[in-house]
Amino acid sequence: MRLYLCGPMTGYPEFNFPAFELAATDLRRQGYVVWSPHESDLESEWAKQHSATYRPAVGEPGASSTEALRYFLATDLREVCMADELAVLDGWEASRGCIIETYVAFQLGIPVKPYETGVPFADAYHYNRFQHPHINRES
Repeated sequence: MRLYLCGPMTGYPEFNFPAFELAATDLRRQGYVVWSPHESDLESEWAKQHSATYRPAVGEPGASSTEALRYFLATDLREVCMADELAVLDGWEASRGCIIETYVAFQLGIPVKPYETGVPFADAYHYNRFQHPHINRES
């Protein structure tokens, strides 16, 4: 089973890479094939180059955050479409990238489940499409 690991990065120390690393390692130990954005050469190289200067999460979303989001989603959305399920980290609901990734997954019928340390992923509950912050119940 191929999982896409989805979680917030912007505004977190080290772009939340430690949480991604912990989850990816645990999920692989459970037998899943995991694609995690923090392991993407594209994203880790960008983070190394911009970690000292990139601050859009402090309340100034500006063009730089939108350009970065477009840059990463060009790769990440392809991986979402190839996943059997999405595992979401805490805080995903407040992340623009995660909102887009989970929206695509819901629309394609790809299950979205929360990752929790110590809980077997197979036992995690599924979000339904009406739990997504940007899908209204009438659609």
